[in-house]
Amino acid sequence: LLAVPLLSIRLGFSDEGNQPKDTTVRQAYDTIAEAFGPGTSGPLVLVSTDPAATPEIVAGIDTALAADTDVAFATPGMEVANDMWMWRVYPKTAAQDVETADLVNRLRDDVLPTSGIKVNVGGWTASGIDFSEYLGGRLPLLIGAVLVLSFLLLMIVFRSLLVPLKAVIMNLLSVGASYGVIVAIFQWGWGLGLIGVDNKGPVEAWAPMMLFAIVFGLSMDYEVFLLSRMKEEFD
Repeated sequence: LLAVPLLSIRLGFSDEGNQPKDTTVRQAYDTIAEAFGPGTSGPLVLVSTDPAATPEIVAGIDTALAADTDVAFATPGMEVANDMWMWRVYPKTAAQDVETADLVNRLRDDVLPTSGIKVNVGGWTASGIDFSEYLGGRLPLLIGAVLVLSFLLLMIVFRSLLVPLKAVIMNLLSVGASYGVIVAIFQWGWGLGLIGVDNKGPVEAWAPMMLFAIVFGLSMDYEVFLLSRMKEEFD
């Protein structure tokens, strides 16, 4: 049951919006968001160095950006150097919101490719989304590799298939429960006020990988201790 929230985990990075409400940085963040929109603090920076770019193509990109329902405002394309055009796009949602990540992926996959030139979507917000997706995509590989190696080592040491299989399953459940509690608190917002956090958001992208290394290591240590003592008693 504790592991169930893990199924909806979303990785990302916190910002000033997660600070306590009595801090000046949070008050400044809220003031800017209320006056200019929540996406003001996390704009997207679009850059194209494609030599095929022309003022007509750039104008078409301007129109496409303005027509997107999740874009609050986009600056017209500016030629900041030879064969280098730049746009600044302000989403309607905050940098941590799932709608902003959807906007970044939609711009890259659907909107910008129709222009006929290559346009890169960057900036702090897009970089955070990319890094979160990168770590999230490799987390199953890390967990899978560790589980397989643990199974093989336990199988060699205890000369059994059932014992290491049980150990891997139980350790996986314990790690999943740890992840689930984190999702329920920080992403769903259950009991945030009890730990001094005022605003829910995605789980820090680096946290699951670090937590897995610590929790699985401790859990497997005690598993080996218990199994070793059981084998001694059996012998």
